Amino acid sequence: MSLSTELHLLDTPLPSPSLLTLLSNHLPYSLPVLRRLQYAANFSSDSDNNAPGTTPYSHVLFASRHSLEDLVQPFGSESQTDGKPNGQAAVGKRRHFAAAFVDLSRFPETQAWVYSTLEDHCFFDPGASTAVDGPTAATTSKDAFGPQSQSHSLPEEEAQECDELMLSLLRRMRTIALQMPLVLENASEQRQKNWAEAREYLCMDAAGNKNEGPGPKVMIGSLAEIHRHRLFLDKDKGGRVHMHKTANIPEEIEWEVCQKWLFRTEALVSSSSLSSSLSSSLLSSEKEGEKEGGKLERVMREEEEGLVWDRVRTKEDVRLVQSRTSIKRQEDTLLGLPSVAVRDGEGGSMVAWGFMAFDGTLMTLHVEVRFSFPFFLFPHNCHCRTGEGGERKKERKRERKLTRTKQKQEQYRGKGLAKAVACKVMRDHVKDYGDDGWGAADVFLENYRSQGVCRSIGGRVGWLLSW
Repeated sequence: MSLSTELHLLDTPLPSPSLLTLLSNHLPYSLPVLRRLQYAANFSSDSDNNAPGTTPYSHVLFASRHSLEDLVQPFGSESQTDGKPNGQAAVGKRRHFAAAFVDLSRFPETQAWVYSTLEDHCFFDPGASTAVDGPTAATTSKDAFGPQSQSHSLPEEEAQECDELMLSLLRRMRTIALQMPLVLENASEQRQKNWAEAREYLCMDAAGNKNEGPGPKVMIGSLAEIHRHRLFLDKDKGGRVHMHKTANIPEEIEWEVCQKWLFRTEALVSSSSLSSSLSSSLLSSEKEGEKEGGKLERVMREEEEGLVWDRVRTKEDVRLVQSRTSIKRQEDTLLGLPSVAVRDGEGGSMVAWGFMAFDGTLMTLHVEVRFSFPFFLFPHNCHCRTGEGGERKKERKRERKLTRTKQKQEQYRGKGLAKAVACKVMRDHVKDYGDDGWGAADVFLENYRSQGVCRSIGGRVGWLLSW
């Protein structure tokens, strides 16, 4: 199906209210792109934020056989019931489109998010990719390449239309990449250094000349599996887009797949003492907030110094966060993104933290397990001979103190801090993006601990994706 003479292709620096409305009508499937565009609209590059929503190199892309104005007009296929477009059974009335946010200057962070209406019509059985007690036959990245990653309810002609719309966005990204400058405008020293490293991905040499090859590489985030299979892996169609593994994907596996966990902020369950049956109930934010506060207060009373809510504030905080993840998180991004932290007393060090990413997902959720280094210098079975009873007593006192310190520090985990932080960061900051109440988290298929946290606070798996 050729759309060359009918295609409406828009490339703007900011999202229009019409596009935001249109994407909102396709929640939750449009959530990653919608959140990224909301961040672009709400976190101005003119503000003091370290992680502005846009840069001079930001692009908002839209492609459809219909104009954006026509698509946002009231129409059967655009209205919603329970998160599904009403008109999806009315073949001939469906009007498809694709949208993307692109900013290549963000390298080595995610540079693009994409969505098409094909995602609204995919089949997915969460039971095939989730496990309460650990891995099953269909819970690994290798097993995620099954038929359900490619299944949809659209007539193939409409699915191919969506493919063509996606390809039109990817072709536009290629043009954007080939037009990028050698030096970024008004960028920090670190960003300029990152951009120099990006030349390989954009097929540039040191002088900025374009090398011959398949074309520039763009890191796309939260890519729905249906697109990866149809555009990247479909051998019958010649693999129309080349796929490259990032450094974060282990060499021993072909690809690494994530689950998209979805949450309703009014239904978050942050207290482990709550019955699991409440995870599907709708609790008011105020009442659940009281439960969350009570949970943390109980943790605080168990700690000698007490724990307090805060956010990630300083470069020292950022260095701690960066040291706890293998993903290349940039300092300016971490200082600018919405965050929640728990500190060991007022002005103390962080013991837990979490962020809302550019696309509104829960990011870098972590609870510390800290061991006091001197403890290992004075183990329980140490039999030093000091020659004086008083010195021996002092040494044993030091051992007991260090043991108590270690026990206290180990108590940060297993107290519900991860749940409390996850719930608070979503309750406090989803509204910074939009008022629809959808929260999300992307969790690798083999990360069963994080899956357990998501499940315990009321989340459910929506679909599979990769980065």
